[in-house]
Amino acid sequence: SASPQPAPWSEYRMLAENASDVIMLMDMNARPVYFSPSVTRLLGYSVEEALSGSMEGRMTPASAEKAVKHFMAGLDMERQHAGSSAGQTLELDMIRKNGSIVTIEMMVSFIRDSGGKPSGIMAILRDITERKNAEGALVASEEKYRTLIENIHDAIFIIKGAKIRYANEGFAKITDYSVEELIGKGIDELVAPEDLAMVADRYVKRMKGEDVPSEYEFRLVKKDGVTRVDVSMSVGVFTFEGGPAAIGIGKDVTYRKKAEAEILQLSNAFKATLDPVLILDMQGNVITVNEAAKRLFERDEPGVNALEAVVPEDRESVSLALRDLILHGRPSVVQCNIVTKSGRRVPVEVSGNTILDAS
Repeated sequence: SASPQPAPWSEYRMLAENASDVIMLMDMNARPVYFSPSVTRLLGYSVEEALSGSMEGRMTPASAEKAVKHFMAGLDMERQHAGSSAGQTLELDMIRKNGSIVTIEMMVSFIRDSGGKPSGIMAILRDITERKNAEGALVASEEKYRTLIENIHDAIFIIKGAKIRYANEGFAKITDYSVEELIGKGIDELVAPEDLAMVADRYVKRMKGEDVPSEYEFRLVKKDGVTRVDVSMSVGVFTFEGGPAAIGIGKDVTYRKKAEAEILQLSNAFKATLDPVLILDMQGNVITVNEAAKRLFERDEPGVNALEAVVPEDRESVSLALRDLILHGRPSVVQCNIVTKSGRRVPVEVSGNTILDAS
């Protein structure tokens, strides 16, 4: 039969019998003398079966070693300084009757007699398997997204108190700083002086909850203190360390801005030149023409093959020059005659060059 239960325990029996957590009582030799009925749901044993074995025997070896170590430490502390041993909370893996493992949280404390001397041990066992699985899934998810963020080419950052609190490798590559160097830097150290007033104003308003554009472009200054980088940023607000912070993702658009400027310059030159200019695709079809070409050919229909405007006897020489330009990039000058929409025959000198894309 079970060992006598310490006197104070009888006062809590009704509570224990109806608890969802398992309540266990042990004597000072760590032998179980009571289990609440919920032990069957937790471990699969009946109360009688649970009382018939040792607690260590129903734990994984590592957990059994951990439990004994903490129990002995509590006893040593009690022997040295009576009443000084506080309760302990342990996470342990226990073995169910069917052999499966359940992770429990065990809260252990001494039961004391009227003189304050330990007369037994009370433990409350709670199944935390689902919680641990959720924590594990969360850690795995965080690690997955951390890996994604650290390896993405775009700049990702968190700003709080107008200082960088987090930056990924993408941000570091854009600015030539290391990630460690970026942490703690103020936006006034990274944003180009000519754009700082705008960026700082939007940051302050965003932190106050005011409506400001979430996407905008400005310039950062690289580590050398001179080189500018055009960036396009998308910024939002979230709660970080108990307060509002800015989180954003940015792209280096320096080459895009440069290309846009060059395209605008070429477009203006294309429109303004007095010479007729045609832009053709790789098959020689007309994509667009300038005003001078419209006046010369008396037409501006896109999609028409440019060779159709060349007189038949000159088409072969123009076709060979066009093929040489497309295949080998060798520009040449060809003299030929064209026929306008109204039928006029006009002698022209044709030269061409290729337009390369970003790749």
